[in-house]
Amino acid sequence: GYAYGLELLAEKQIGRITGLASYTLSTTRRRFPEDGLFPGVNEDPDTGEFLFYPPKYDRLHDATLVLDLDIGRDWTFTTAGIYQTGQAYTLPQSRFSLQNNPFSSNDLNGLYSPLLNTERLPAYHRVDVGFTKTGRFFGFADYELTLQVLNLYNRRNVWFYTYSFDTNPVEEAAVEQLPILPNIALSLDF
Repeated sequence: GYAYGLELLAEKQIGRITGLASYTLSTTRRRFPEDGLFPGVNEDPDTGEFLFYPPKYDRLHDATLVLDLDIGRDWTFTTAGIYQTGQAYTLPQSRFSLQNNPFSSNDLNGLYSPLLNTERLPAYHRVDVGFTKTGRFFGFADYELTLQVLNLYNRRNVWFYTYSFDTNPVEEAAVEQLPILPNIALSLDF
C-alpha cells in the first residue's frame, strides 16, 4: 500500500480568543498480495491484476476548527467544527442464499461484491458548543463545570449500512450516529 498527503495547522495560544484550524488532504491505498491467499478479491476481471482500494480510514479531506473565548468570571465558551470525507465502503453487487444449510436449520443469506470500497458514505460533519466554569468547590477542591451541546445542528451522520433479506431486492438501511446530545459534567480535583 501507499499513503501521501499534506497537513496544515494554525494555532493561536495567547489572548482572550484562542484556538486552532487544521486541514489534511490525503490519500491512502492498499491491495492484496498476489500470493493466492485471496483469489478473486479486488481482482481485475480482465487482467487478473490485484487492484488498489481505499481502506476505511482513507479521507481525502479532513478539516477541524476549534475556538475558545474567555468570557470572564472564570467562564470559557468553546466551539468546534469537523468536516471529513465520507468513509469508503463496499457496495454489494448481488445476493446469494444457501438453502438446506448443513450447519444450521436456517438458510444462509449473503451479499457479494467483487470490488472493495468502491463507494463512499456521505460526508461526516458536525459542530459542538460548550461553556466551562472553573473555580473552588467549597474551599476543598478545584472544580470544572461543563455544559455542552454535541452535534448542535442534529446532523445524522451515517455510521454504516445494514441489509435486510426479507425483501427482494435486498433493502439497505443507514445506521446513524448520535443525534444532538446535551451534556453536563462536573469534575472535582482534590
